[in-house]
Amino acid sequence: MKSLKFSLNTSLELSASFKENLMINLFLLFGEEEDVSL
Repeated sequence: MKSLKFSLNTSLELSASFKENLMINLFLLFGEEEDVSL
């Protein structure tokens, strides 16, 4: 269960990074990358 423990230990960091990447990808998708202000 080492992989599960690793996943639990990094879940918060990964979720935060995922949210930032998702927002950036959405702006890029809609062609508004010049208006990105996180």
